[in-house]
Amino acid sequence: MIAFLACPTHPFLCSNHLAPVLLIGISVLFGCAGLETTSQEFEFERRCRPVEHVPGGTFFPSLSKVPPLSTQEAAALANATGFSALSVEAAHAFETLDLLKQIPALEKALAEHEPGAKETLQEVQTTIIRRILLVSFQNNSVNAEITCEAARAVQLADYLQEQNESRARVLTIMAIVAGGIAGIVVGSFAIAEHAVAEGIAGIVGGTLSIAFGTVALFQDREYPFRHPRNLLREVWDGPPTPVLFPDVTWRFLNRPLEEDPNTTLRTAIIARWRKDGRLGKPGSDLEKRRIGLFFGEGGNYNVDDLRARTQMFNLLQSQVALTSEYLEQFLRELLSRPTK
Repeated sequence: MIAFLACPTHPFLCSNHLAPVLLIGISVLFGCAGLETTSQEFEFERRCRPVEHVPGGTFFPSLSKVPPLSTQEAAALANATGFSALSVEAAHAFETLDLLKQIPALEKALAEHEPGAKETLQEVQTTIIRRILLVSFQNNSVNAEITCEAARAVQLADYLQEQNESRARVLTIMAIVAGGIAGIVVGSFAIAEHAVAEGIAGIVGGTLSIAFGTVALFQDREYPFRHPRNLLREVWDGPPTPVLFPDVTWRFLNRPLEEDPNTTLRTAIIARWRKDGRLGKPGSDLEKRRIGLFFGEGGNYNVDDLRARTQMFNLLQSQVALTSEYLEQFLRELLSRPTK
């Protein structure tokens, strides 16, 4: 730019040098705007994989091997055993319903002081409590994995947001600098009465300012984010037998709701995702992209994608946590029964 001020008596020479010098300025400015802390990028590929299971059998049969329990059946068993319908459903979910049915008869035998009744009743209750304890730990395990996956998404979203804001600040500064330099150059040519060069400098400077200012407003950087072990995909697909969720947790997610027997907790979660706009407007390109992204192996995420994925995990976690209410209710009722 100094070259223009140094040759006011050679307008032709100044005009010829105007474009190259401004182009050099553009290159320098874009180079500065492109500076990023790539050396400090973080690694977001850590998997929230749970502890590997020890080889051996499971206490609970697969979901496909457990016949469904209707609301009427649960109510009838509740009347017969003295437990609530919720506790009956809990006992059915982790395969202790047969033990639950034995409790009234054993309590009667205990009241009549039959030999061995106390020991048998305590053994039945202990077996059920052990199952409740195991289910509780399984539920906590899947909730911990959900929390970890949500935290991964939040961490990357915060990182991308910081990068976007940093780049926007640099571009804004570049727009101000470009406008200031252009003003100085235009003023210099105006003083030297070089109308053509003045016009060119004004156009180039204004273009630079607008370009940098516009780009600063639209920062949407993406980052590759992988999740081959995808809990959201299992909720979305709804397989008969789960691979990632514990069987008991999966039964609770697929049980009919009291207020709407035609809807399960899993389908209600999906409906809520859609209603809250986590997948985008129905039928939109955004929805198609996010369905493939969120429920696949992963891909390039931007900040909005990561925020939406986090909120989907938060809703899922809150619903899975409700399983603990069934377990607590069942345990309270069981401990309140006579054992002496």
